[in-house]
Amino acid sequence: MDIDWESAHHELLQFLIHEVKEYLSFDPNSTFYALALDIEFDHLRVSIALNTIAKHERILKQYYLGDETNSEEKFDIKYNTGDWEDGIFANKFLVDSETFDNFTRVASDEQVESVNAKFRATAWSVLKKFVDTNEYESIPKVRPFVAFVIDHDEEVEDALRLAKEAGTSEL
Repeated sequence: MDIDWESAHHELLQFLIHEVKEYLSFDPNSTFYALALDIEFDHLRVSIALNTIAKHERILKQYYLGDETNSEEKFDIKYNTGDWEDGIFANKFLVDSETFDNFTRVASDEQVESVNAKFRATAWSVLKKFVDTNEYESIPKVRPFVAFVIDHDEEVEDALRLAKEAGTSEL
């Protein structure tokens, strides 16, 4: 699969800037604790998600209905985009389905790993560029705030460790 990663980087950054700006115009009164780029290798999908403390608390109540939960479970739920109520608000596919499917049918494991590594690196590079934009600064934030990339197959702790290393986490 021949991907121009420089163009993909540019397109993804512009997409992120536009979608966050638009989302905030529809939800100007919320304050957020996290921004995530939720990525999935399948069709090179990137989803943008934001979450608030209020939405997180509602999810905890729904999941546990008064049952005690330990702090590790709460932490995982807090930063797992799959548990965010209406958290994902925009999706972008870097390639069309046919191109991706054709690639995965004939690609070696090494080729798949190479594309996935470039995909992850591109997502992190875009996020690091995004945190230097006015659109990122305009996100109403509670402290500590974290911006991170998480793959569907990745543990929350690993994604947050990478965010710390990237300088996009106040945790």
